[in-house]
Amino acid sequence: MPKLIYYVAATIDGFIANNTHVLDWLDEFVLGDDATPYDDFYQGIGAVIMGSGTYEWIMANSSDDWPYKNIPAFVLSHRTLPKHEG
Repeated sequence: MPKLIYYVAATIDGFIANNTHVLDWLDEFVLGDDATPYDDFYQGIGAVIMGSGTYEWIMANSSDDWPYKNIPAFVLSHRTLPKHEG
């Protein structure tokens, strides 16, 4: 059976982005000795699951290069979202 690993940087009240929809607050933190760098984590996963807010943030703030080309990406939403070209 596959396992699910929840890998996220979030504020104590559960938000990933701040109230202006940016992630720059993450730059203030240094990974601890027991933390897994994202690149190492990414090499061991088979799919990505995200909410519509994260998906829309990626679509608005990434270049034309979809970051999850080599693995399936599932977006959980109750509405229809535009598809990425990648």
